[in-house]
Amino acid sequence: MRKRLKKTPPVSQLRRSNSEPLLLQAQRSTRKYKTGLGKNSIQSTSRLKLADFADANKSQEKVRDVYWPLELLPETCPSARIFTWGYHTLVVDKKPVRLQSDIFAHAGELLLELAGVRAIQGPGARPIIFVAHSTGGIIVKEVLRLSEAEPDGPLRDILLSTSAVVFLACPHRATERSTLADAVSSMASVTLRVEASDIGLQELSGANSVELQLVQDAFLRIWNDYNFQVKTFQESVILSYRFLELRVEATARRLASSIGDAREKAETISAIHGDVCKFGSLDDPGYRALASSLVSFIGQEENQRHELNADESDCLAALIRPSQTLPETHPATSYPGTCLWLYDLPEFQAWHHRIHPNNNRILWIRGEPGCGKTILLRSLRQRLERQWAAAGSAFICTIAEGHDTNPILFPSGAGRQQQQQQQQQQHETNPASVYRSLLAQLFLQDPHLRDALLAFRIGRGQSQQAFDDALIVAFFADYYVQRRVDTSARRTFVIVDIPDDAGAAYVAEVVDTLSHLARNSDFSICIASAHHPELDEGFESDDPIGIVMHVRNLDDILRFVNLNLVAEWEERNETVMMIGQKAGGVFLWAEIVVNILNAAIMEGASQEMIDDTLEEVPGDLHGLYEWMLSTLDEREKAEALVLFQWVVLAAEPMRLNDLFVAVRLTEPSPVRMFEELGATMAFDVGEARELRELRQMRNSEIRSDTPWQFYQWVRARSIGLMEVKADSHGGGRPGGWLVSHGGCRGCRLSMGP
Repeated sequence: MRKRLKKTPPVSQLRRSNSEPLLLQAQRSTRKYKTGLGKNSIQSTSRLKLADFADANKSQEKVRDVYWPLELLPETCPSARIFTWGYHTLVVDKKPVRLQSDIFAHAGELLLELAGVRAIQGPGARPIIFVAHSTGGIIVKEVLRLSEAEPDGPLRDILLSTSAVVFLACPHRATERSTLADAVSSMASVTLRVEASDIGLQELSGANSVELQLVQDAFLRIWNDYNFQVKTFQESVILSYRFLELRVEATARRLASSIGDAREKAETISAIHGDVCKFGSLDDPGYRALASSLVSFIGQEENQRHELNADESDCLAALIRPSQTLPETHPATSYPGTCLWLYDLPEFQAWHHRIHPNNNRILWIRGEPGCGKTILLRSLRQRLERQWAAAGSAFICTIAEGHDTNPILFPSGAGRQQQQQQQQQQHETNPASVYRSLLAQLFLQDPHLRDALLAFRIGRGQSQQAFDDALIVAFFADYYVQRRVDTSARRTFVIVDIPDDAGAAYVAEVVDTLSHLARNSDFSICIASAHHPELDEGFESDDPIGIVMHVRNLDDILRFVNLNLVAEWEERNETVMMIGQKAGGVFLWAEIVVNILNAAIMEGASQEMIDDTLEEVPGDLHGLYEWMLSTLDEREKAEALVLFQWVVLAAEPMRLNDLFVAVRLTEPSPVRMFEELGATMAFDVGEARELRELRQMRNSEIRSDTPWQFYQWVRARSIGLMEVKADSHGGGRPGGWLVSHGGCRGCRLSMGP
């Protein structure tokens, strides 16, 4: 808001670094919005009035100040497009004219004009850095609030594209001796040279509006959510003020111009309020401070578009193991209507919206095996991507493999017990794989990480070889997470899924290390693991935000059972409640039991038989597995063991056709093989054969002449413990489906004769 301009805007064309016109010479217009804007130009009636007013007073100006957006900024930021925007407030006899648009109305005009100009530029418009002075800061905050209220489209894009906001002596908060409204009135009065107590001034500046505090609260929330950069500059208190009252007012304005958040890194410019945004040259200390911030913000945006050079590509290749698999890009969805309970929890809201003091704490979802933690993480990831992907956020997902296959394949044997314990302990306390995955996915986003890894690799003499596990752990845990981590992404979400069979020591180390990463960054980190109640007292200063899943997902289980149980008797709801309560929060248990009961009901089982079955079924997941396996005869157990061993030992999910060939390679009599070789029977594939000979082979009683028949056989022999899903590259054909071990991981297979 200005009465007159001490710095006359140029009436000639203001040009960008690419010599395209930015602000054309003002032309009179009687319409509120001018639709015939020139290419890459921005105009408004508010600014047109301001330009005319400046021209009218140009002759009265004896000394022309430097107009730094035109004369200094293009030299400092040559790659930036520079837009200026202002509005005119009419003042007569030192009193603002009533019934003019207030600052909130002007914010709506700025939002529409800026969105229109960016629409003209087409897709791929550049990030936005706002620089606001005095009450212009309120306008910028209102622009962001209005943009957030839009569901999508060009108006919403303004917030999503906002990279940084620079406040030059703008009002942000109340102080001990003045309210926020007092600070706004004081700043507006200095700009317009009007008494701060004037009613018209308070109306136009929004000082007496209920929206003022609403805008400030919304800005703090938006800042936490979208994590753009914020920089504040404060005015100086001139001790040579003749009157103490002026010094007190300046002190109040100075205090009110700080948000009170360490992230703003507030600085002081040696000038009074009206001169904070005036700079005489490139060497002006105030301009150097402002330019330093702008150059830093632009550099961070350019880093986001960084392309790896040859050395960086080699370093990334040395970081990733050839056998390392990438996380799923299109994970399976949750069951309709489930997982919604998480998003209403205060704990999740505090983590999601980075509410102090939870903005640097990890979210730790814990639960019993089979309660649905992995599905919940997939639902969370999809929800976050829908909400934040358009805002330039990054999503880093990985699986912390902390298990060992020996307990699965060799559940017994005194001679092997000590060796198994040593191997399992060594594997579970080595988190190198998850650290590799995190570093590899952060490599493109963090320029300091790239430089540090290159130097680390050369210093260790590993320029021609891959990083070994010890170096990865040392680099990540002892160096990377101990320093400040900044990336070019607006927000970075890190999701880590720790399998249920990971040991407590492994889980504790991963949680503790990632807690340090969360504390030294703006990352939002979520971890899911088994419950491990022994770890409740293991964290102090970086105590995670804990959510125990199996005590909160009863509604999800009841919803699933109610929609899928085919029973139609009058006491059906009692059966549903019985299943839900006996599940104990384990979703997988309820899913398996419902399938068993539905099969029995389809064969004519009565309500009494179903109730007896529910009483007989063990209430824990592993007990349920053993109960189900006990229903197989000896031949079926031997065939199931062959099936489990092939799938569990596979380095990656097997295609259905590959598994078909693998099963046919075993000897025709699985019962005899099991009696002779025991648990190692799947390793004896006999002598080498040609592929054409496999068509004539018939393995025991397995009669699967088509892929669909073999699919049915896999489902029957695995009794629901294996996942069969369509391969994204297989087009959904039966032969292109993938088989993974799903629920059988960590299950002791007691299938002896």
